[in-house]
Amino acid sequence: MMYSQADTSLDHLLEWDLFNTMQLEQYEEMMLKLYKQEVIDTVRRYERMRTVLNREIVRRTQPHPRTD
Repeated sequence: MMYSQADTSLDHLLEWDLFNTMQLEQYEEMMLKLYKQEVIDTVRRYERMRTVLNREIVRRTQPHPRTD
């Protein structure tokens, strides 16, 4: 998980030859899971904001009851 949050400018420091193929495949699988979760989290945040925006649009476009 730490690598997934590291700055990509440090990627050149990884020594891939120190890992066997199975380890690399496991690592790739973990990275894919993290990526998918990040996408899901991003979509949820945008959906929450869209909900707030839509509520405000509805509030502004509904006629206000008169208080005579």
